[in-house]
Amino acid sequence: MIRAITLLALTGLLVTNGALAEGRLQKYQNKANCYVWNPQPQKKETVTWTGRCVASRADGSGTQTWRFWKNGAWKEDSYTGTQRDGKRHGRGVFSGSNGYKYDGEYRNGKRHGRGVFRWGNDSKYDGGWRDNKKHGRGVSSWANGNKYDGEYRNGKQHGRGMFRWGDGTKYDGGWRDGKWHGRGFFTGADGSKYDGEYRHGKWHGRGVYTEKSGGKYVVESKNGKLLRKVRIK
Repeated sequence: MIRAITLLALTGLLVTNGALAEGRLQKYQNKANCYVWNPQPQKKETVTWTGRCVASRADGSGTQTWRFWKNGAWKEDSYTGTQRDGKRHGRGVFSGSNGYKYDGEYRNGKRHGRGVFRWGNDSKYDGGWRDNKKHGRGVSSWANGNKYDGEYRNGKQHGRGMFRWGDGTKYDGGWRDGKWHGRGFFTGADGSKYDGEYRHGKWHGRGVYTEKSGGKYVVESKNGKLLRKVRIK
């Protein structure tokens, strides 16, 4: 038993609640002594590669096809692009059986650099990536009509950006860890407006609030709680 656990640890193949928690090296079905890194092993899975192998690892350009059993049916994922040391590296296109598609840059097996990720429901992200997370400048658009154009850090809106909802509601300003933060301008679908300071997604500090009827106020807030409101128009 101890020896078995040691071997599992060395291969990175740890089982938790019946699922494979980490990746592993997997041999190509159509290549002798050639392996690829499999980050998410599936049941009854096989993989083929049309490119070359260097030091027993996929290397250079080619097409890689994964075939696996899921939800009572055979599925296929494919990747056409470059690899290095058995991992996606450089430019490539991944197409998933679930409708997901990524066209862009990779580094050491992860989305890294510039790329476009499309979900099967017409949602899309076009922008920067770092270690599989949205990072840098990018544009996200959703099937429901929502859209974000701005900066990301580690997968969350962070920096400057504009979020527009399908009903016309809009926020343009600062973000931190996915929440409105700093100076921002909000426009509601009903025409009401707020131009002022936010902290962690809430009004915080001084700002100007305009009602949909046109009434304008200087307001002071703390953690979303209104402390003072003075009419100026």
